[in-house]
Amino acid sequence: MNFEEAVKSYYVEYSNFQDRTSRSGYWWAYLWQTMVMAFLYLLGFLIFTVASDAPGFVQGVLGLAWVVVLFGHFIPALSITARRLHDSGLSGWTCLVAIVPFVGSLILLVMLLRPCSIDRNKWGPMPGESDW
Repeated sequence: MNFEEAVKSYYVEYSNFQDRTSRSGYWWAYLWQTMVMAFLYLLGFLIFTVASDAPGFVQGVLGLAWVVVLFGHFIPALSITARRLHDSGLSGWTCLVAIVPFVGSLILLVMLLRPCSIDRNKWGPMPGESDW
C-alpha cells in the first residue's frame, strides 16, 4: 500500500474496527498523522512564541484548530490500530495495553511491528486479497 492509499483509507475507514490493514498501510497513516500534528505544533510554536504579540483571536483559533484535529484523528487512529492488530492475529482490544505505565506503549509497539498472519483469520483475508 502506498502513502496516498493509506491516508485515504485512514479517513474513509475511520469507523471500521472489523477488518485488517497491512503494516505499510498502518505506518504510512501514522506518518501522515505525525506530519499533521507536527505542522500544527510548529504553527502554534510560531504564533505563541515568535509572534507573541498576535491578537488573542488568532491564538484562540489556532488552539481550537489543534483540538479539532486532535479529536478528529483520535477515532481513525484507534480504528487503524485495531485493524493492524487484527492483521497480526490479535484482538483490537489489545491496544489497551498502552494504558500500562512505562512499558505499555513499548509492548504495543512490538505488537504493531509483528508480521501479518498470511492465512485468513477471523477478521478476514490478508489485506490486498479479495474474499474470492
